[in-house]
Amino acid sequence: MYLKKTQQQAGRIYMSIVDSYYDKTKKLTRQITVESLGYLDALEKEYEDPITFFNQKVEQLKIDKRLKNAPLSFEFFYSDKIELNAELRKNFGYAVLSKIYHELGIHTFLINLHSQVNVTRKRSEPLKL
Repeated sequence: MYLKKTQQQAGRIYMSIVDSYYDKTKKLTRQITVESLGYLDALEKEYEDPITFFNQKVEQLKIDKRLKNAPLSFEFFYSDKIELNAELRKNFGYAVLSKIYHELGIHTFLINLHSQVNVTRKRSEPLKL
């Protein structure tokens, strides 16, 4: 993230805050305008030193971005217990197996297999592939 100063044809300097990121689909580094600030001569009327002011703002945005993308950590004690009647209790134990199941495409294989199997067979007969 940086303060971009672009010189226009009329000689005026346009300022904006720009962030760079890597586009995985196009395999290129791309830029996105976070905030358009305006022309430098107009900003000098509002701020004593607009370049310094907005460079400080960019540094604060960088810190905020780092904090936003930082990993979360939590701790719990061995003595802590989960209430059996808790309303907000979630079970995420299946999430890993579900991800593997869908990445391997097992669900589509089973759907396709089910549509190709002769539905008139008896349940006691083994499935013929």
